[in-house]
Amino acid sequence: MPAKGGRLEAQFTTTGALTASFTDSGGTTVVSVPAGSYYFNQFLTEIDNDLGANWTISVSDGEGGVSAATGRVTIQSSATPFSVTFTSTLMRDILGFTGNVASTSSPATGANHVYGMWLPGCAKFTRHGDSDAGTLITDFRTLVSPSGDQVSFYGNKYRVIDGVRWEGVQRQRVRTFAESVTNESLETFYLMTQLADSGVSIFSVGSPIRFYWDADVDGTYRVVKAQWPPTFDPNTWFQGYTGLYVIDMPRLKVES
Repeated sequence: MPAKGGRLEAQFTTTGALTASFTDSGGTTVVSVPAGSYYFNQFLTEIDNDLGANWTISVSDGEGGVSAATGRVTIQSSATPFSVTFTSTLMRDILGFTGNVASTSSPATGANHVYGMWLPGCAKFTRHGDSDAGTLITDFRTLVSPSGDQVSFYGNKYRVIDGVRWEGVQRQRVRTFAESVTNESLETFYLMTQLADSGVSIFSVGSPIRFYWDADVDGTYRVVKAQWPPTFDPNTWFQGYTGLYVIDMPRLKVES
């Protein structure tokens, strides 16, 4: 079976309701997403649950290369024409739009990659295969006396996932300066969701991450916290060629 690329989604927290008006020939629906903590697809589901059957809102976040999985949201209605007015600019920005959606009969796709998601665009390697529960780490200790008496102690344990690696990641998905779509790179994801240092206030330092084994199947994830090094400097796949990179994820401590 071919390896999956998967994806990363970091948790963010909103402090107030985020609203937008979705209007089509059937009328206007005011969508309101309550304050709370969300991963991106949870946030999108909250919006979708408020919309009627005419509406479709989806994000391109499945398996495939950068042209197949773009990280951009598309909104459309079968009751055309339709328009969207973002009362909350934060909702607009999370969804990757740079303004309201003017009246149209064609699907409307955001200009930017959504907040808090990274799509590698190529297959990954995992040391123990997908769906790994994580390597068990404990404080188990054994003491043996000079006479051979043995005493063991144990109190705590946790699990980690090591050795997650993507080879051949396109430069635009790695370095911020090389992005073809704003916010699509791992460097931006790291700045925004792990350092909370991108001007986006909804993430915290070291935000929890849903690590998806299969980007096409939303239930295939572990919630982890990443133990990032202080320097972000991925290596190129081939010396002297800056078009493709190798991403070695840091140790991932399994939260759930």
